[in-house]
Amino acid sequence: MDAKNKAGLYDNDPPRRSDYTVNAQQPFNAEPPVDLMRRYYVTPTEYFYVRNHAPVPQLDVHKYRVLVDGMVIKPLKISLHELKNKYEHVTVMCTLMCAGNRRTEMASVKAVKGVGWGNAAISNAVWRGVRLCDVLREAGADLENPHLHVDFYGVDLCVEEKYRKGYGSSIPMTKAANPNGDVILAFEMNGEALLPDHGYPLRVIVPGYIGAR
Repeated sequence: MDAKNKAGLYDNDPPRRSDYTVNAQQPFNAEPPVDLMRRYYVTPTEYFYVRNHAPVPQLDVHKYRVLVDGMVIKPLKISLHELKNKYEHVTVMCTLMCAGNRRTEMASVKAVKGVGWGNAAISNAVWRGVRLCDVLREAGADLENPHLHVDFYGVDLCVEEKYRKGYGSSIPMTKAANPNGDVILAFEMNGEALLPDHGYPLRVIVPGYIGAR
C-alpha cells in the first residue's frame, strides 16, 4: 500500500496521553515515564505501555466473532456474549514486556532492527477472561499433540503485512492446552473492559511469552 492509499488509516485511533514517550507515531508505539512505573505494582491501565502493529481497528462488538478452525473437529464461531456466558471466567495477573524493551540502549552498542524503546515497554495488569484450552477442547482440537501450534490472527491489518493481513503469532499446543499455563482469552483489564489500544474487545494473554502485541 502506497502513502496515498495509507492516508486516513490512523484517523480514528484513540486519544493518548501527552506525557508518553512516542517511539513511533504510525502505528502508535509509546511508553510511560519510568518514574510512574515505579509507583505501582499493578500498572494502572492509563499508564500501560502501548504496542501497535497497525491502525487500531474500529469494531462493532455485537458483530464481533472469534473463529476457531483448522485442525479441529468442530469449527467454532463465537460471539463475545457467548464466550462470556459459556465458559468459566478466570483471573490472571500477568506482566507484559515488549521484546524491544531497552532496544535504544542495545542500539548504542550494535545496530538492531525494530522500534526503538526505552526502559518502560513493560507493564503489569490483572486480566480476566476464559481459558483458551476450554475453547480448544470444545472445538475438538487435539490437546495432547505436542507437534501442533495454535496460530492467532487479529483483525488489525498490520504494517508488516502491508495492511493486507491481521497481525499474527503462534504458541505450542503444549502451552495452549495446559490448564495451569494461564493462557486466556481476556476481555477485561484491571477490572474494566479492554481499551482499543489494549486489544478491545478480546485479546490473548500468554504468560511467559513476549508482549509484543
